[in-house]
Amino acid sequence: MPETIPMHIDLADGGWLAAAWNPADSTAVGAPVLLVAPPGCEYERCHRVLVAVAARLAESGVPCLRIDLSGCGESSGDLPEAGPARWATDVAEGLAEVLRLARTRKAVLAGLRLSCRAMLEPAVFGHPAVAALALWEPVLSGEAQLNEWLVAERALLAPYGRVPQVDSAGRPRSCLGHTIGLNLASELAAWQPPTQVPARPVVWISGLRPVPAWAQAVDCRPTPFWDRDPAGELIPTAAVAVVVKAIATLARSAHDQA
Repeated sequence: MPETIPMHIDLADGGWLAAAWNPADSTAVGAPVLLVAPPGCEYERCHRVLVAVAARLAESGVPCLRIDLSGCGESSGDLPEAGPARWATDVAEGLAEVLRLARTRKAVLAGLRLSCRAMLEPAVFGHPAVAALALWEPVLSGEAQLNEWLVAERALLAPYGRVPQVDSAGRPRSCLGHTIGLNLASELAAWQPPTQVPARPVVWISGLRPVPAWAQAVDCRPTPFWDRDPAGELIPTAAVAVVVKAIATLARSAHDQA
């Protein structure tokens, strides 16, 4: 098994991002990858899968730094206090750290679900160190994510004859034990799909969503593990293999061009 080094990234406001570094098993043959977990209730459901992706990248010679966004996982803060602007800053902080750890000037950004939207902020993908982006089942609208969380909350409560708590705009106030709050819900509702697109390689790894013209499609049809109980689901091995291959291809290309 590849080595996993737990660590944290200190933030300017005194907070921190929880992270795990998987150096390449041997001499790196690809640029390093920053792998970003999704926020909210999907974090727990995706954690085991992202651990597997990071480990298998390292096995293939691609070092990987995996981070939790602010207010999620083991990072500091609470979810209602975080939001789009903070998460975009988190990705930038993670990028700086993976470049430092790998002692290189280029890296690949890889996200899952809503973390992909943070990577598509111009201040993030426009950074000269970003060689390419890998977007896995991306959610590019904060409002779309709120709607999916509301569906998940309804499914959880329905057997008990209960209904989700919503704000005056019909947005969920919580999801699967995670408080969302009014401010975060409003910020997410305003987080629209990007109007600018990266002028660099982007792969769109999905079997559910149509690929935009600015990305290259990689067909991947996993069971939607992000809306399943993590205790009862196995890692979708076939999907992980597809994702690792797509990310590693970008990383090797960036390494060759460096």
